[in-house]
Amino acid sequence: MRKPLLTVGIDPGKTGAVAVMDVQKQRIVHVWDAPVVKGERGKDDRYHLRSMCDILNSIINIADGDQDIILAVLEHPIAKPGQDSSTIMKTGYSFGLWEMGLEAFGYKYRTVYPITWAKALFEGLTDRTKMNSYEVAKANFPDAEFVTPGTRKKKPMDGRTDAMCIALFAARFL
Repeated sequence: MRKPLLTVGIDPGKTGAVAVMDVQKQRIVHVWDAPVVKGERGKDDRYHLRSMCDILNSIINIADGDQDIILAVLEHPIAKPGQDSSTIMKTGYSFGLWEMGLEAFGYKYRTVYPITWAKALFEGLTDRTKMNSYEVAKANFPDAEFVTPGTRKKKPMDGRTDAMCIALFAARFL
């Protein structure tokens, strides 16, 4: 397998994101937030499957149709202390949706546990927190969009920064 020119980091959670990194230019080309829509009762969020497919197709378009230059890395979810079974199931479900999409579109991909990419990228940082991914992403991609454009949000979104870090991990270590 030749070295990828584009790496794709996927944080599969409902507040996750997909980030595409141009390996040669060492920059983030595009970031999409997880395509989630509100359920009928306003709280039963669900994934918008057509939008997930559109994202995967858009990445192929960024690569001018040459899927051989793309390596996608999908974060494998883990159960965290205090999470209820419903949350764990939903995270596993989203992981499965993304993995099926990657297979269906013919992507070369790997899965990685959060501790693996975080340990590799956060070396030297004292505390392991969500802010670490922002610090690493900001240091490597200062021009990237850390909040969703067109919203009032000011705080960096950890799904976006995690996806950027996963793409960076793919470029450096895979």
